[in-house]
Amino acid sequence: NSPPPSLLWRMEGGYFTVLLLAAAAWLVVVGLSNAEFEGMNCEGYLRFPGLLKRPDDFDYSRLEVQLVSEQNNAVKGRIEFSPAGYYVLPVYDPGVYRLRVQGPPGWSFEPKEVKISAGVPGHQSCAGGEELNFDFTGFTLTGAVHATAVAGAAEGDKGCP
Repeated sequence: NSPPPSLLWRMEGGYFTVLLLAAAAWLVVVGLSNAEFEGMNCEGYLRFPGLLKRPDDFDYSRLEVQLVSEQNNAVKGRIEFSPAGYYVLPVYDPGVYRLRVQGPPGWSFEPKEVKISAGVPGHQSCAGGEELNFDFTGFTLTGAVHATAVAGAAEGDKGCP
């Protein structure tokens, strides 16, 4: 028994080849779009602009670099600086994130945050091996100044409480 002539003609006439090529192209597109993100590292230094060299006695243990999800503001990763002021923070999941330095209240850093992408086109990525550095810009001081009595001054004199 042979197939009906109309089916044979379709297979021999190129329909089968076109169908086969379309299926192969679809598999390639689906395979590329679902390619797994293999992770990347974000790295850089904490710098001290205006100083000729890094302070030798700076305590980096009070600081950390955080990886914050752009989607829900959850901290997805964190790492302390090395004693030399360097950090390497691995990113395992694809997504859009913000990197920021977290320190004691009143400590200031620039930039405040760096928006990055992991396996998502359209944003800065750490995958290129470029360092993402942060600059320590200073401290914020709050409070009040209270004068104390000066020796030899009478209460109520200018400058005395």
